[in-house]
Amino acid sequence: MSTMNEVNMAKVPVFSGKKSDFPMWWSKFKAVAAQRKFAKAITETGEGLPTSSKDKIDESTVKGKATIKKIERNDLAMAAFTMAVQTQKLMNMLNKAKTPEWENGKAHEVVGITKFL
Repeated sequence: MSTMNEVNMAKVPVFSGKKSDFPMWWSKFKAVAAQRKFAKAITETGEGLPTSSKDKIDESTVKGKATIKKIERNDLAMAAFTMAVQTQKLMNMLNKAKTPEWENGKAHEVVGITKFL
């Protein structure tokens, strides 16, 4: 049996790539981000992620636990961005946010790139 939370969970909206569609898509994407608890990761400045997703983090400390949450939100955001794009051009845009240190990419960098649509 589905819980109320699962039933009300919105799907990630798909972006067509058309500049005219962006404002509506972005509003819906931010709503999904809020619902799925990764909205902090899609701000223009990000959340102050570590230098690398591979950095050792002391999970026993308050700071370490907070850093892990930031990384998890970033990964959720990048997964949602990936699911939202329909074209290779948009996927290439997402790939610009990926580095050897951040193989899945940094969500706030995608937000910065979208200004150029």
